[in-house]
Amino acid sequence: MGRAHVERTGASSELIAVVGENFVAALPAGSDAAVVAALGDRASRSVSVEELVGLIPLRGDGAVDGFALVVAAGPSDGDGVTVSGVVRGAFVVDVYSVGGSRRFSDRGIRPWLLADFQAVTAVVIGRDGAPVPRPAEIGTGTAVGLGTVTATRLDWLPAESQHPPQQAADSSSTGSPAVPVAPPAVPPVGDTVLRPRRLPDPEHDHDTVIRPRELESAPDAGAQPGPASQPGQQRELEPRSEPESRPEPQPAPEPEWQPPAPSRYGLRIGNGELRELDAVYLIGRRPRLGRVPAVGERVHLVDVPSPGREVSATHLEVRQQGDAVVVTDQRSTNGTVVVPPHADRIRLRPGQSIVVAPGTMVHIGDGTIVTISALEDSRERSTDPPKMRRPTT
Repeated sequence: MGRAHVERTGASSELIAVVGENFVAALPAGSDAAVVAALGDRASRSVSVEELVGLIPLRGDGAVDGFALVVAAGPSDGDGVTVSGVVRGAFVVDVYSVGGSRRFSDRGIRPWLLADFQAVTAVVIGRDGAPVPRPAEIGTGTAVGLGTVTATRLDWLPAESQHPPQQAADSSSTGSPAVPVAPPAVPPVGDTVLRPRRLPDPEHDHDTVIRPRELESAPDAGAQPGPASQPGQQRELEPRSEPESRPEPQPAPEPEWQPPAPSRYGLRIGNGELRELDAVYLIGRRPRLGRVPAVGERVHLVDVPSPGREVSATHLEVRQQGDAVVVTDQRSTNGTVVVPPHADRIRLRPGQSIVVAPGTMVHIGDGTIVTISALEDSRERSTDPPKMRRPTT
């Protein structure tokens, strides 16, 4: 889906770009090869933001100090497509639409910032401090296909025709520029399916997922079956004076790299008990489901008192996505205030989502505060059943 181009300036590249069927990603040059390979392995199929974020470790072995991800969905109600973006560290994403462009950065929010946009015609990923490209400059660099490539800037036009058939050679290990290779023997096929999301916000939009495309490879007509072993077949014994040769021991294959298990988080409403964030929480004066839950998704509806009616009926959503916690204002009447640890408070716009760190307090009105915590072990979890209503549809 879409076309990708890279720009290279200077002797060294500043980022490693991964171009996928419905996404583009950027990591710092010199990032752990296993992390780059994990992203590249998903280039030929449709993936979600949550799956990609779960592949990028933020601490421990292979930790990445910054990255940018953009995942495309389907057509918007107008020109362009709907995209979701995640950015952390010294990366910026310039999002273009018919009405102009907007620069998207993490603004110091940790672990990362998530935002959604509609009617997007082009996306440019670069390092912080790079100038905003003019629309006429986008897509003028080297065209690349699905795969991994080094660059100083990545341009993506998700609303245009399919990627060129060549694959971008993986040059992350050698540092040399990627060279397009011959097109595959079987051309790719596939189409787009939209998944419903929440109502769009005029300034922050939402994401969807694209059905993966499947590739079929024809069997090699020149390959001939090897001779079948016969039961009872004898072999000639070597003379006693010449010892039988033994095959050289083969080293055991290295275990396939697996992304680290996501962290576990909990939430506390007011002075209540700490509950593990193992489901989607909808919190409000009388919360109700606004959509049918996805397959396998659990939703808890939590009532909170609001004598002054400052809390909306369905005021706040709290969920864990990959290795982070995302809170979303549910278009509340009186708004939501997020107070991160050691940072200035942030007032969310109606419908806005934000990634929060452990220790963050979320004020929703009438003195109700939702506190986000990290769970270190099971002793921090309450074993009593939660006092909440089950969702009704």
